Amino acid sequence: MTRNNEGGISAAGRNFPDFLKQAAGILISLLVLGSLPTVRWAGNEGLWAMVMGCGVSLVGSAVGTVPLLTSRGRTQVETLPSLIGSIVLRMAVVIALATAVAFSGLFANKPLLIWVAISHAGLLVADTVFARREVLFRKQSLARDRVRLKSEPARRDRTEDR
Repeated sequence: MTRNNEGGISAAGRNFPDFLKQAAGILISLLVLGSLPTVRWAGNEGLWAMVMGCGVSLVGSAVGTVPLLTSRGRTQVETLPSLIGSIVLRMAVVIALATAVAFSGLFANKPLLIWVAISHAGLLVADTVFARREVLFRKQSLARDRVRLKSEPARRDRTEDR
C-alpha cells in the first residue's frame, strides 16, 4: 500500500484491495457462467484454458494499476499520463502473457484466447472503477488543499498579531 504525505494510506492503497475483490468477483462470475459452454465446446482441456485465460487477464489488470498507484500526490491533469500508461501497460502485459501461454502448447489455444478476450473485457469494469475512484480522490484532495492554502495566510496573520 502506498503512503500519503501525512503518513496515512493513500486512496490508491485503500482502493487496491477493493479492486482485487471486484476483479475476483467478476472472474468467478465469468468462470461459473462460462464453464458449461466451454466444456461442451472444447472439453476439459477448454476448461483449463478458460481458467488460464482469466488468470492472464487478472495479472494484466493488476499490473495495469501500477501507474496509478505510483502517481500519488499529483493533480488530475498530471494523472492523465498515468491513466494512459495504465491502459497501455495492461494491454501489453495481457498480449505478452497470452502469446507466451498460447505458444507453450500446454492449453487449447482457441478457448484460451477467447477467454482472455472475454475476461479482459469483463475486468475493464473493475479497472474503470479503480481509475475513477483514484481520479475522484485527487479532485477531492486538490479541493481540500486549496481550502487549506486559502486559510493558512489568515492563520499566519492571526498568530503574528499576538
